[in-house]
Amino acid sequence: MNSVGYIKEIFSRALENKAGPERDDFLAEICRGDSELRHQLESLLLAHERAGEFLGKTILSPPSDEGK
Repeated sequence: MNSVGYIKEIFSRALENKAGPERDDFLAEICRGDSELRHQLESLLLAHERAGEFLGKTILSPPSDEGK
């Protein structure tokens, strides 16, 4: 079983590699046959890619009239 901190660290490092062969090579080296770890990381990376810019955008709300 892998700790959350370890998975976060590897996930961050995986993001530094371009998607495709470069990232696949990194994952193969770091996971060393640990299929559970590889699956967790691939799931996180896929979710991150699907989120796109969504998580990086700020939505401004109009000021509230409450309290006036």
